[in-house]
Amino acid sequence: MNAYTHIRLTTFGPSRLELVCAEQTEVISLRRHEKLRGVLTLLLCASERTLPRAELARALYGHEQEGRKRLEDILNNRSISRVHPCLTREVFFAEIDRVRVSLPAQERFWWDADAFLALVEEATCCDEPQRALLLWQQAEALIGRGTFLSDDVAAPWREQRIVRRKQEKIDRARRQMLRGLGLSVLALGDAEKAHEYLCDYFQELPNDVHTLETVIELMVKQKRPDLALGCYELVEDKVRTGKSSLPLPLSVQKCVNQLRHDFTTSSYAHEKYDIQWSSSSKLEVPYGKANLLPPGLWTWPPISEEMIVNGIKTRRSFLQDTIYAACTSFVLSSATPSSAEMIWRIEKAVHHQTRPAETPCFSYGEEAGLPFLGLGDRSDPVPIDKTLYI
Repeated sequence: MNAYTHIRLTTFGPSRLELVCAEQTEVISLRRHEKLRGVLTLLLCASERTLPRAELARALYGHEQEGRKRLEDILNNRSISRVHPCLTREVFFAEIDRVRVSLPAQERFWWDADAFLALVEEATCCDEPQRALLLWQQAEALIGRGTFLSDDVAAPWREQRIVRRKQEKIDRARRQMLRGLGLSVLALGDAEKAHEYLCDYFQELPNDVHTLETVIELMVKQKRPDLALGCYELVEDKVRTGKSSLPLPLSVQKCVNQLRHDFTTSSYAHEKYDIQWSSSSKLEVPYGKANLLPPGLWTWPPISEEMIVNGIKTRRSFLQDTIYAACTSFVLSSATPSSAEMIWRIEKAVHHQTRPAETPCFSYGEEAGLPFLGLGDRSDPVPIDKTLYI
């Protein structure tokens, strides 16, 4: 090995060093060399990869005078050769003198964190969807190896300002990557995969209303209103339950309200969620027409934020909106384990969507051997034309 050896350092996941010289590659684990990892990380996080010896000693040991002596023990050739017999100071460092310690540039000392940031920056500026997606995927492959500096979660130098700043920069870039992956995949027509990335993105940045508007528009164009609604409802929940007071724009809310209405009456919804429209679903009950609810619509967990409808995961709030805004009476399409349980679940859903003063009355009974629940009392049944048949 010589001074022209290329170094590749991986710090997403377990620390690993690769020494590349000509056609020979040596792979070295750094898990047993904590202080050397600290020196390398601090220098890599620093501006232009260089730090004064005094600052490096304080960051590693908390005391400059004693720290400088221990630092020299780490930097001498005998200590470095313990990592690998062929390693020398000249391979690792661009410059070591009495004042400063410096590392080579990225071309000779490749660091996965800087490579990740460079890929995110390049992908952000790329206008060609296929090329941008390739760059985003390369960035995802790097950061997907594991947590940044996972070997040094408890190391004291992790709290140094230069390391925290690098961590924050990586976190911002990771969110940017999720957004970029989602939009790129969506632009290329894979709405399902895009939805996964975008949900992860909105979990962390629910206030990005501009991206939300773009996502809703693109998903509707691709005839996936269910995924558009899923993204919106996730953002709505995060904004409502989080510390942010940023209201969702009225234009977005109006668009989503129309989307919900269109979706509940669309042929796509019936095919996707196995909701049947047939004469058999229009049962006569003593107080007017009623809706026939497939079993999946009434068996959702009352606490969970998500539910399974015929094997498809969807948002509970969507069905709550549907039940209160569109439905007036309910009939189950199969026998229930408990009529009381069914009534309690639907009442809970409706109460969740209304203010106390607006909470409707309920009436319930049986028709054709099936329990039903109606909104309104016996003397004032809901008009038949207000009933949504499901």
